[in-house]
Amino acid sequence: MKHAYWIALLLLVFCSLIPVAVGENLGGEELDARVGKLLKDLEELYSKGVGIEGLVKELNKAIDLYYNGSRDEALEVINNIEKEVQALKSVADRVALEKALIKYASVAAALSIPLVVYFALPRLYLYLWYYTRRKWIVEGGRE
Repeated sequence: MKHAYWIALLLLVFCSLIPVAVGENLGGEELDARVGKLLKDLEELYSKGVGIEGLVKELNKAIDLYYNGSRDEALEVINNIEKEVQALKSVADRVALEKALIKYASVAAALSIPLVVYFALPRLYLYLWYYTRRKWIVEGGRE
């Protein structure tokens, strides 16, 4: 009989903890869905060349706040991150275009260096040769 009493008491304690654990999981699922969407958006922004290091740190801070019990602060930080991500999404295509133009322009400049050297170096050499020797006097031969 004594063992049945302890088993019933343990069962009662476990049953009283189930609603608390289920309630925490429901909030966690909401957080997981929002964080998952944010991570997908941040990955897309990163692939377009937008700097997202600060947003990732803020998201990590929000997750830490959430699991440390400051759920309201964490949700506020997540809301701010979502607003910043939406603002960055509107300029992400322009940033990607600018980065591509810079990359292709630098490649074109690097490829044009041999052509510039090929055409400009002989002309520069002739100009310098003429400039340094233009005051030379040519004397006629003695007859």
